[in-house]
Amino acid sequence: MKILKAFVMALGMFTVIPLPKNIWDMNLMRFIMPIFPFVGLCIGSVWCFTSLLIVNGSAVSAAVIAILPFALSGFIHVDGLMDTSDAIFSRRDLSEKRRILKDSTVGAFAVISAICLFLFCFAAALDFKKEYLAVLIFIPILSRSIAALALLNLKSISQTGYGAGFKAGTSSVHSAFIFVCIVISFVLALLLALPIAPLVAVVLTATLTAIFTYKELDGFSGDLCGATICFSEMCGLICLALL
Repeated sequence: MKILKAFVMALGMFTVIPLPKNIWDMNLMRFIMPIFPFVGLCIGSVWCFTSLLIVNGSAVSAAVIAILPFALSGFIHVDGLMDTSDAIFSRRDLSEKRRILKDSTVGAFAVISAICLFLFCFAAALDFKKEYLAVLIFIPILSRSIAALALLNLKSISQTGYGAGFKAGTSSVHSAFIFVCIVISFVLALLLALPIAPLVAVVLTATLTAIFTYKELDGFSGDLCGATICFSEMCGLICLALL
């Protein structure tokens, strides 16, 4: 029952999927990150099903496919990408980068990063092959799995906020569970005879993005988690389009 309640909490926070009522319990926050891959499963399933219905090579269908996963998450991860871009590309010292990360003001680098994200995703969606669209189920699972592992295992930028709250009370068991989700995703993709290259691209780019942003800001946070998810999903889509 606790896990189900935590799952509803995670859906309510990280998606715009309608729920019967808002449920929040601070004592269950430690389950949010292990459940994060299942949030990706929900988003990926809707993304795949919708894409199968509308994909036809037109610009309109490509635009819907490109924007849908970010819209389903309420653009919360895009916001993280924008904040992270402003901070890192400012090329200031560490304290100033962290200040910019927390600043709600939208800077030039934030706008540029968002435009590039949607432009590349749109271009990739124009070249999708219908027989490979089931890969879209797994991309959000893997991007969120790596982001969750980074949030749980890397030093936090701040000891307050949601990022630190999700980390509090967790153990190596939670990380191991997420790792198992990654393995299962690859196994299922192989059993379904789906191309593995886009999934590998997601895992590699998510890992490298998490490490890069962590080093730049000497810590990890929810915003960096969002940047990791967005960039890795974009790279996964590009790889899928190249098949």
